[in-house]
Amino acid sequence: MANARVIQKNFWNCPRIAKYSIKSRYFLIGLASVAEDYGRFWYNVRNIKSQIYPTDSTSLKWIREQLKIFIQDGVLCEYEVDGQKYLHFIDWFAKGFALKQRLDHPKDDQLPDCKIHLMQAKNTRKKRETSRPIQSNLNKSNLYQSSGSKRERVYQPHEYKDDTTGNAKLGYCAKCGKVNTYSPYDVKLGDTKCCKAQIMPIPPTKQLNHQEVN
Repeated sequence: MANARVIQKNFWNCPRIAKYSIKSRYFLIGLASVAEDYGRFWYNVRNIKSQIYPTDSTSLKWIREQLKIFIQDGVLCEYEVDGQKYLHFIDWFAKGFALKQRLDHPKDDQLPDCKIHLMQAKNTRKKRETSRPIQSNLNKSNLYQSSGSKRERVYQPHEYKDDTTGNAKLGYCAKCGKVNTYSPYDVKLGDTKCCKAQIMPIPPTKQLNHQEVN
């Protein structure tokens, strides 16, 4: 299955696109949505119609003629591999193209590549196992966990009382019992400012008494 497709904001006022009728523009967006991750798709009019116009009365003749227009205008390229015909968007990864796509997580090859344009090589973004925001959070989490404080359990932010401003949490040092203010993220994974120990929602003496009762 293809990745989600992007329609650039300049699609609506791009001279290259504006010369086409509204019906043709709709068709162009449809082709982008059914194309695989490198802008390629099977050049079969009946198959294209079944994907873009499954319940419409758009004729095969109109689709065939419109595809030829897109090929003549340099929007699409027709190529053949092992006796099978394919089409692809020539500027799929080109900056400024109204339907330019960006692949953060390209999938494995789905269709043969065009030997003229080599779409596979034009995607300069490499597959990443973890996205940047997630990796950043993981690194931050690992930083806290490597600080050396031993945790009997991980408390959730809602278990801590708010300070007078309501923007921070009150946390107690598991080692010396000193109270201080911390962010919701710090109370869960961080260490105390004084002893670099676990941040507790209640003073450690009360915590000990609570455990004895239970």
